[in-house]
Amino acid sequence: MKKKVFSIVVGASLSISTASHADLFDRGNGLIYDSGSNITWMADANYAKTSGFDATGQMTWSEATVWASNLTYAGYSDWRLPATSIYEVLCSICEPYYSEMDNLFKKELGGIAGGDIATHHNSQYGLFHNIQSSSFFAYYWTNQELTDDKSYAETYSFRLGLELGWSKDDDNYAWAVRQGDVPVASGFAPQNPILPTATLPSGWQFNFTIPNELLYIDPTVAVGYDYLLDSGPNFTSVLLPSVGDGHFSLYLWNGTEWTLDSTLDSGIQHAFGGAGVDRFRITGIETSAGLDPNSATAFVTGLTFAATGQASMHMNPITQLVPEPETYAMFLAGLGLLGWRIHRARG
Repeated sequence: MKKKVFSIVVGASLSISTASHADLFDRGNGLIYDSGSNITWMADANYAKTSGFDATGQMTWSEATVWASNLTYAGYSDWRLPATSIYEVLCSICEPYYSEMDNLFKKELGGIAGGDIATHHNSQYGLFHNIQSSSFFAYYWTNQELTDDKSYAETYSFRLGLELGWSKDDDNYAWAVRQGDVPVASGFAPQNPILPTATLPSGWQFNFTIPNELLYIDPTVAVGYDYLLDSGPNFTSVLLPSVGDGHFSLYLWNGTEWTLDSTLDSGIQHAFGGAGVDRFRITGIETSAGLDPNSATAFVTGLTFAATGQASMHMNPITQLVPEPETYAMFLAGLGLLGWRIHRARG
């Protein structure tokens, strides 16, 4: 690949919860739908590097075009480079927005012409990662050749918010998009949860990928449940749903027994502090709430984790209060049958 010589993104269900601009929607699996342009962006603005295709993610225009067209991601294989309808250098400083990247920069992300998107942006900037803007030489290829010189193609700078014609033989970054919307991935919305892959005597088993965001899981419980990590990153926060009176008791393990830590209210995210915890217990779900212990979508709970990586955990419904602390070891041994394997996705 030619390098640049000159150069002018239990029983459980899973969901992601993010704030969104009216025109940007997180569809899960690293896909962001832009209803204003009717395209779907990859959330990773430098996936060519992340995926190992190239050490920096930079490539010539021809290489970038082929890379995008040959890309298969999240089950889709109709990717392309972002489009532009302009042909004159620097015309994107004008209004309205003349390209898909210009629309994203100025309208959706709140960028300003001449300003680095990393420092001038709105909250929707957090929907994406690896946007290259730290250098004045960081440009992204579009799919548009210049009409007056086919050896050049349009590029876009998220450092400056402008487009520039560039020799197609130089190396620039590539950001893949596809036309249209995509369905919300299973587990990325409470109304479309991930369902169990297996039903076991002690509960349910789930296999899925977790991203670096708040997750929603849905254990089937009667009066409470335990979260127990076998291995992997600690739990760093929990968010409980509105069930019953909305008040719950949080217990933490002190190495010998469960001890009451605090009272949690539904809808308020609770951080465990420090490095997090490897287990916790929630009780206080009234039997009058009528949760069906045979339902895999009875109690949606949000979790965050301390780090990326592999993890194994149990999430066990408590259908009756467990004597403490003497019989906990026996109870835990019985719960060992249910495993929930978690693979942390690349952030």
